[in-house]
Amino acid sequence: MSAVSSPRTTWDIDPRQFSDGVFYLPAGIEIQPRESDWGHPDRTGLREQVADDRPHGASGQKLLCLLCMRVNAEQGRPPAPVWMTFVNGRYGPTFRHENCRSPHAEHMPESDIHKALKEREARTWEMAGATAVTVETWRPRARRRPDVLAVGTRLTVAGEIQHTTLPAKDVVRRQKALAGAGNRVVWTTDRDSADVDFLRMVPHLAVPALDDHRLYRQHRSPQLKVISGWTLFEEQRCGWTDVWSGTTRCPVTKRLATCGRRHLYPTFNPHAYRPDPNARFPCVAAPHLDHLLEGILNDTWRPYPVRPRRITWIPAEDYDKVVTERGGDVGTAERPPPVATSNRSTARVCEPSTGTRPADAHGGRPELPRPSDLADIRTPAGPDHAVQPVISGFRTASVRLEVAIANMHVFVEEVRDRALLEAETRARAYGRPGMYPVAVGRPMRDPSIDQDGLFGWTLVVNGHSQTILMPGDGLGQLRRMNDSPPCVIVNGDPWWWDIAATAAVPLSSQWPS
Repeated sequence: MSAVSSPRTTWDIDPRQFSDGVFYLPAGIEIQPRESDWGHPDRTGLREQVADDRPHGASGQKLLCLLCMRVNAEQGRPPAPVWMTFVNGRYGPTFRHENCRSPHAEHMPESDIHKALKEREARTWEMAGATAVTVETWRPRARRRPDVLAVGTRLTVAGEIQHTTLPAKDVVRRQKALAGAGNRVVWTTDRDSADVDFLRMVPHLAVPALDDHRLYRQHRSPQLKVISGWTLFEEQRCGWTDVWSGTTRCPVTKRLATCGRRHLYPTFNPHAYRPDPNARFPCVAAPHLDHLLEGILNDTWRPYPVRPRRITWIPAEDYDKVVTERGGDVGTAERPPPVATSNRSTARVCEPSTGTRPADAHGGRPELPRPSDLADIRTPAGPDHAVQPVISGFRTASVRLEVAIANMHVFVEEVRDRALLEAETRARAYGRPGMYPVAVGRPMRDPSIDQDGLFGWTLVVNGHSQTILMPGDGLGQLRRMNDSPPCVIVNGDPWWWDIAATAAVPLSSQWPS
């Protein structure tokens, strides 16, 4: 509803008759701040009229928050006005509450990237066979309006686009509000893989951060890469390295002793995926955004809790076995745990108020490692050391390069092991022993591709040249699997250590696919 007759009092209106916008009392209209013309294309100069019509807030009694008033009415609270003010904030004109409460997302102008991703999500679900697709529409029992809502033959999926970072408590609140209405929820963001931690606790998909919002449209990027949020599985004998735990423990018994059975292990090897041959958006090299959105709508991809605060999408064909071996289910993945709050003081331990004493007062002196201990790795001199880039950090550039060389020797051996395993697996699958040659060459140092403190090599694997960027950090640190960003760059893509060895093994041109 865009206009009503004048109320009996300045705020005596039923907020449930509106669309959760901002009610402008002098004109008797509802404003939709997310729309370019505020929902009134026939009213030229409306923005300037509201900005000049001062005062706002409780003293002016001109702007009402219909969303807050609707929520209060549904919770049985007595009718009361919620006054707003219109200000020019750092991100443009914004409607704010009189009580300094943060503005609603529904009352904030959408960025071009937000609009592009929302339009793509809606179009993808329409083409994937959804019976109904709506944008910015309330559902019964929902406590939040999703950006996109798709009704399929099996599921109702709510799509939430998040261009900026959010506090963890806000992510949890939005997830519970959308899932509580019976929706399968998928968050989509354009944050880089190193900056998506705030969404790991909910089912999400992260696409690359592009400079131009038009690149997110389907005709510009038909297969938009997803850099975070999905996991594939491959069947291996017990004792395989588990990239989720970073150990070789049995995923069923959690013991180091192998059980002798075969299990499903997480992998990012796209060749382990068996996509739906009838998909409207087929998977080509790896699962892309449209393929995953279609699979989520058709229940061929399901959310799975790796840990209480780390959720990923997995193929439905592997879901039952993964749940049987590792536990967890869809319900756990869709209900994130509450965010713990801390009452600890914000004072730092290095401040005088902490009352710390020097080490001498405890009867000892601090023991610092000798500088020579940091450079204990010996490698023969050669052309690999001809270039010594200057890298910031505690270690000198020469020491970091020596550590990277040692890491590279270990990495090449793991690539060779992975290539042999790949050949054996394909030989058994196709019944062609000896038809899959494995050739892993000698890594060649290439200082011209050094980047961001990483040292470059080229490595020929199965006749294909692979570009490797190796950190100069200790191998023990690189092997640890946690929520830190991936550390090894293979052909421009970041990977964790154990997964990077798989990414560096291409299929030989004579191998059957």
